[in-house]
Amino acid sequence: DGDMSTNDTCILFANGLAGNTPINAQHPEAATFREALRRVTQYLAIEMARDGEGATKLMTVQVRGARDKADAVKAARAITVSPLWQCALAGGDPNWGRIVAALGASGCELDQNAYDIFIGNVQVTQQGMAANYQQEEARAAMAGSEVTISVDLHLGDGQATAWGCDLTHGYIDENTLYTR
Repeated sequence: DGDMSTNDTCILFANGLAGNTPINAQHPEAATFREALRRVTQYLAIEMARDGEGATKLMTVQVRGARDKADAVKAARAITVSPLWQCALAGGDPNWGRIVAALGASGCELDQNAYDIFIGNVQVTQQGMAANYQQEEARAAMAGSEVTISVDLHLGDGQATAWGCDLTHGYIDENTLYTR
């Protein structure tokens, strides 16, 4: 939902008390450590999204072709936390206009005549316009418990991936029953 709590926190400590040799950027194991840390934190991010309150679908949003990495991150995050898109995902409604609205609200550079959007393997927009696809195919791509949204902005080399979940009645139920 885009909100954060202490339950969504990961803290790493390296105070030297273990007496191990510090791993700095020049250490022969630095790349191995970096990759292991990336994999663990990515796994935790995915599991937090999968375990969202009331969630029934894990959403992976892949953005490429952004002006730069910062724009790609903005775009991917905006889609994953868009309540309109999260509800569409929950209902299996391939309303790609919700994705475009999130892109527009993200603050990333966007050429309205350039972007392509895929829901699963189904291309729903091409060069900013509705692609030639069948609604049933797009609905089928949204039917599983994991759904991938791919966006190509065609503006540069920036890319990013973000994870989120759908927004269901279960989310509302869980968040309105805390004090009952």
